[in-house]
Amino acid sequence: MNHPTSKRRSSKPPTAALSEKEAQEAMVVDWAANKRSVTVMAPYLVATRSRRNKEAQKCKSLDMFINYPALTIPQLLLSEFSEMDDVKIAVSVMRRNWLEKLPLITKYIREHSIYNIGDNFSVEQQTVMVLENIHRLHLFQKRTKPNNNELEVRACRVLEIFPENTPLAEAKPSLRDPLRISGIGAALGKCSFFAYCDTEPIFNSEDPIEALLLLLATYWVFHLTFRTPNKMPILFLSACILGPIKIKSYVSRNEKFLDFCRDQFHMTV
Repeated sequence: MNHPTSKRRSSKPPTAALSEKEAQEAMVVDWAANKRSVTVMAPYLVATRSRRNKEAQKCKSLDMFINYPALTIPQLLLSEFSEMDDVKIAVSVMRRNWLEKLPLITKYIREHSIYNIGDNFSVEQQTVMVLENIHRLHLFQKRTKPNNNELEVRACRVLEIFPENTPLAEAKPSLRDPLRISGIGAALGKCSFFAYCDTEPIFNSEDPIEALLLLLATYWVFHLTFRTPNKMPILFLSACILGPIKIKSYVSRNEKFLDFCRDQFHMTV
């Protein structure tokens, strides 16, 4: 594990004497020098948090990746997500919230003949099936009607899985599509989950629950717009993990959505 070694950092955190601008520049320098451990990079993200949140509201995602490359480390992206002022939820609690809501979602999907999620599926397999089918819930279907000869609008998906050995170029979403998770492998077996934003890879994980949390983290940390094709499925998943109060500003006038969360999934709205 790499550690900064300059004398000025002897007994203090590496960013203790640095301004936000200096910490951002030091992050880029250390990243280029392959000093990419969590130990080295985490203090830089903490030191630049205020500056970065302001920049994220007006910068392109590509610029954020260039200026703050440590955000491509999954552990640090999730950590920054959990520490945001409008989130403030530990990553462990996010995961626990998902596991509490998962049985209700799988039951709903099964009872409404969307997909027969087996009782013997692991929580990881259940999560994959939910993410693959969440856009088919009746409340979201009006946004997913196909055009021309398409079987289904791909842009509406939260997760799209491709067979093993599919070239990455085929699995990457179109630049016109909203941010979502892609996967290469077997839905109920080994699969690599990843996401791209502005042509840049954001994360890669073999854990579908972690991939879901990273997807939401990317939306929040980079201040991305929830785009129409998969907006409501993403907000529903956010409500399950963060709680409806955290997304109320996005759905305050959508009584059908709020009733759906309250009546079907026992969320306090």
